[in-house]
Amino acid sequence: MANASTLSAPRAKAPKGTQAGRVYVPLTAEERRQLNKMAANDERGASAMARQIYLAGLKAIEAGLSA
Repeated sequence: MANASTLSAPRAKAPKGTQAGRVYVPLTAEERRQLNKMAANDERGASAMARQIYLAGLKAIEAGLSA
């Protein structure tokens, strides 16, 4: 059995203050490939990368609404 410190997969850990539960976003196969590629390039899991994209999108939308 492999030691937890030798595994290469990132551990899933929600940031402090987040609520339990999932929000499902339907993605096309191409969108999923792009998400996985971005996550790998940033050494994140797909869920963590999706959260970063979501937060960046919120900022962009809020900036556009207040402009």
